[in-house]
Amino acid sequence: MLRAVLTWVAGQTKRALATAMLLMGGGCGGIVASFVFRQQDAPDYLPGMIAVIVSQALTILLVSGNFVYFLHRNRKADRGEAVLEGTPGFRYTY
Repeated sequence: MLRAVLTWVAGQTKRALATAMLLMGGGCGGIVASFVFRQQDAPDYLPGMIAVIVSQALTILLVSGNFVYFLHRNRKADRGEAVLEGTPGFRYTY
């Protein structure tokens, strides 16, 4: 996941900030997990499993949205209508 997100980030500063934010999100995920996977919900842990499924579905939607957006931006740059990231010839890879 981390690598998939960072492939769309251009520049060292942006990449460093994105890495820090993703690591912070992972740490918050550990805190949230301690609240949604409660002992009283054993052995099925239904609230926790629902939270995991929802978060994964949200991730798929966001990554798909980014893919479509960057595909659109690349096509615009190919037609000469935009310069991406302030660098001529730059294209988002996927």
